[in-house]
Amino acid sequence: MIPMFRKVTGSMFELSKYYESYWKNKPPSFKSMYHRECFSQKPIPVNVNISDMKQSFVTEFKNTKEQMKDFLPEDLVHSVEQVVNDSHQFDADLWSKIVFQYAASYKSIVDEGKKYTLLDTLKTLWLGRFVSYAELVDDMDINDAEKVIQSQAETFEKNFDYLKEIF
Repeated sequence: MIPMFRKVTGSMFELSKYYESYWKNKPPSFKSMYHRECFSQKPIPVNVNISDMKQSFVTEFKNTKEQMKDFLPEDLVHSVEQVVNDSHQFDADLWSKIVFQYAASYKSIVDEGKKYTLLDTLKTLWLGRFVSYAELVDDMDINDAEKVIQSQAETFEKNFDYLKEIF
């Protein structure tokens, strides 16, 4: 999954650079999506060891924190430290700002090795966000979990001006 994460995320960042003049100058037209109930077959459960993933996130964060400072402002690094220390939730607002900062950082990188480092450190942060999401939806049914995803998308839309400012 990790090579696919790097490929998909790198492509997303490349496309954000390529289409910058389009999305930066387009007036906002976000529309809140309405959640529709899912009546399809229940998905096959996926066994995820959240405890192991959380430990991987904590270990990888401690090992890559200094590298992350090349891509994130100090206040966001500090917020992630609070997540690692269990005194703060890794919520959608923090996640959206991290993704937007990484997109802005990626824009100016030419060196492929530096891009690899950026994507690898973002993968570490994604692990932390995934753990928070998995813990949140653990006892939810598919429809309630989908509402959480929709809410996260709305958070990205709400913070879109932040991306425009820093990109």
